[in-house]
Amino acid sequence: TIEQQTAEAYISPARRKKTTPKPPSPESDLLFGASNAPSKTSVAPAISKKPSQPSIQRPTTSSPQQPANAIPRPSPRIPKRNIPPISPSALRSSHTSRQAGTASFKRGDYSEAANHYSSALAPLPPTHLLAIPLLTNRALSHLKTGDPKKCITDSNTALDLIGPTRGVGETIDLGDEGNKDMFSYWGKAMTRQAEALEQLERWADAGAAWKACVEAGVGGATSIAGRNRCDKVVKGPGPQNLSATASRPTTTKRPPPKPKPKPKTSALDDLSGNSASATATDVESGEAVTRLRAANLEAERLDDERFALSDRVSERVARWRNGKEGNLRALLASLDAVLWEGSGWKKVGMGELILAGKVKVVYMKGIGKVHPDKLPTTATTEQRM
Repeated sequence: TIEQQTAEAYISPARRKKTTPKPPSPESDLLFGASNAPSKTSVAPAISKKPSQPSIQRPTTSSPQQPANAIPRPSPRIPKRNIPPISPSALRSSHTSRQAGTASFKRGDYSEAANHYSSALAPLPPTHLLAIPLLTNRALSHLKTGDPKKCITDSNTALDLIGPTRGVGETIDLGDEGNKDMFSYWGKAMTRQAEALEQLERWADAGAAWKACVEAGVGGATSIAGRNRCDKVVKGPGPQNLSATASRPTTTKRPPPKPKPKPKTSALDDLSGNSASATATDVESGEAVTRLRAANLEAERLDDERFALSDRVSERVARWRNGKEGNLRALLASLDAVLWEGSGWKKVGMGELILAGKVKVVYMKGIGKVHPDKLPTTATTEQRM
């Protein structure tokens, strides 16, 4: 009826629930009393499903495979070294001297460190691998003392012991310090050789050494800067620098100012000799000549006095320095023997010079006492010498 239709709520087609068709019920088998439907063990009917999306294969991070005909790179072969035998006593003596050299180097006594490294090399056979770190350390000591030729000699000897393989994959047994990579000592020898060649101004050889360090990945920014520095000296300024200098505007020089005209004097002043300008000029020139003569006489007197005192001062300094050339602590402890009376120097004992920081403080105080700019104006010629 109409009332029943109005009582029912209106449902839009989009919201209406669609009924899913039910599968037909299996017909019963009248002959055997069982249904024609397949049993649970039989294959279930295929249910239609949405086609699955194709799986996305992500690229693997493994390295690409080399073709079968590619030639494999041979790995560097470690050479078979014939290490000469060494007695335990010689090894112990070398180790003690090497530790003493390291302590002297840390103290800043580079000449003493070089002597200790030489003592450590003495009991070792020339071709022993333990000589490599000693040679590189002694090369650095020579570089610090300003002897680049000896530094180059030690660096070349160490490089010859390492060989053309540069020590890749090899180690050196340093006993208590463990095994050290031989390639690191090759890098030390190369960088110290390059620095020594730069000190000798052999720019082409130094550039080649720095280039080898850069190619081997040794030294980092220091090797790159050294290579660029040597290339700049050998090749000269680049085209950019030449163009920059050529593009600079040339500044025109101003003409020198014209001299001011001298004041004219009258004829009466010239005849009487009362010219003010002439009188002032003569007085100034006379005073200048007098001062110049006095300065020359004073310089001659000082030269004669220095010549007379040179032997005595040299002998006094030689007695103070004799036997203590490489011992900075002994020189500072006996500095009062060579300074003059009233210098204000306070004697320092050896017990106060144990620490490296204290040695530096006393050394700077000594420089302040004998530096020419720090001497008082009343100092004598002997004190200034």
